[in-house]
Amino acid sequence: MATTQLIIRMDEAVKANLAKLAKALKLLLRVGEIALGYPVEIEFAVNFNKNESQPAELTILQIRSMIPPDKYHDVNIENIDVNKVLFYSENALGNGVIRGIKDIIYIKSESFQMSNSTRAVSQIRKLNTKLMEENKPYMLEWYRVEWDHHQLMNEISQLLSDLLSPYIDLAESCFVTYQAAFQDVLGINPHNVSKDDLIACTEKAGLGNVLDKEEHRDRFLELLFSHKIEPVLGKEGGIKRGIKEEKNTDKPCICFLYNYPASQAALAKTVLESGHLIAERFEVFINGMELGNGFHELNDSAEQKARFEADNRFRKALEKVAIPMDERFLAALDYLPECAGVALGIERLLMVMSRSQDISEVIAFPFDRA
Repeated sequence: MATTQLIIRMDEAVKANLAKLAKALKLLLRVGEIALGYPVEIEFAVNFNKNESQPAELTILQIRSMIPPDKYHDVNIENIDVNKVLFYSENALGNGVIRGIKDIIYIKSESFQMSNSTRAVSQIRKLNTKLMEENKPYMLEWYRVEWDHHQLMNEISQLLSDLLSPYIDLAESCFVTYQAAFQDVLGINPHNVSKDDLIACTEKAGLGNVLDKEEHRDRFLELLFSHKIEPVLGKEGGIKRGIKEEKNTDKPCICFLYNYPASQAALAKTVLESGHLIAERFEVFINGMELGNGFHELNDSAEQKARFEADNRFRKALEKVAIPMDERFLAALDYLPECAGVALGIERLLMVMSRSQDISEVIAFPFDRA
């Protein structure tokens, strides 16, 4: 009986652009090391497309940290009395020792009441200040309380600069108001421009047939923004207001667009500024791509309910179905402390790091292959 030999061939890999594969793997190893705190090893699979015009598919099967021998400890958890430990988890990967932490600050979830959140924040701040003054390392669960969107933008600018600087040469971050962007690119003030002038502006931009004239004026602002302004935000040679013109203007930058019209506040606070009611929110862009969306968080349930009701009145006028009122969300808002928050798109960050043109290139299981 004849036997069949299995031959593993690497000719497809050799014919493919191995430099691109090596670059992708290097990026994954670096991201994994940042996330897990140690160098990592990965198990992956690559599907090379026979059609050379189509990209190869890289799938991550497994990733784990490579803990140095002197950091590894064989722990027999069967001999540990869980009633005598502060924290434990029934689902964990790997183990290790962190020495030097002497203090742990935590809130007892079983006795904590939402109505006491503001007082708890004040108490944690005092402990935080005391430990910092004594130069003691500690573990603390935190979020950005008593910050506004300007403070958060500055922190996000530093975070993104640190993350992206190894992969892309960036100019100094720039901060541009929504009004300044519209005036620079389209010559209109978005806060007081009439709807007729907005319609005329869309027609001049070749977008006159996209929206019905009965649509809300914000839809026209959004249309102009997405086609004429967003593509140049943070882009080489794009809007650079907020930085010195003679300094690195030939490089892309981290661009923050902030102070939107109050009608686009969503979940953000509003404030009167230069005669206009504006929303204290921001978005961050690089090379014309949005990376994140942040708010100076609204914590007034009556105001938020009024916004929901106004949205539903407008939907009703357009014969659209009303959105049910989220009463539980509204009830929780009054206990939210003063704070600012932001959501960053991890896949979009990976796109910038890897200079990818399509988000499916950085997702292990994109929708078309899920």
